[in-house]
Amino acid sequence: MTELSSAFAAEVEKANRSEAIKQKIAGWNKTFQLKPADSDPFQVIIEGGSARVEMGLAGAPVATLIMSSADMLSMIQGKLDPVQAFFSGKLKIEGNIFEAQALQAVLSGG
Repeated sequence: MTELSSAFAAEVEKANRSEAIKQKIAGWNKTFQLKPADSDPFQVIIEGGSARVEMGLAGAPVATLIMSSADMLSMIQGKLDPVQAFFSGKLKIEGNIFEAQALQAVLSGG
């Protein structure tokens, strides 16, 4: 795992320990692709009421997030607002933008 995917994995583990998040994602079967422009791609997979991070490309993600590694790390650390990143062009989303927002809600704890 890269530093970036490890940071996402840590946030995913926090989400997995939250009863509120577990209830929210209980019926989900979704894969989110993350493509840092300057690092290896990875996925956040949510199924069976829990989430995990895996390296590599997803077959059919509901949304793909594309941005630099530094900006992606700042976003997961809460230093860069995802909405501002999107509207400033730092974050590109392919697929369902509403699903990407749902991922952000899970990773931010609510």
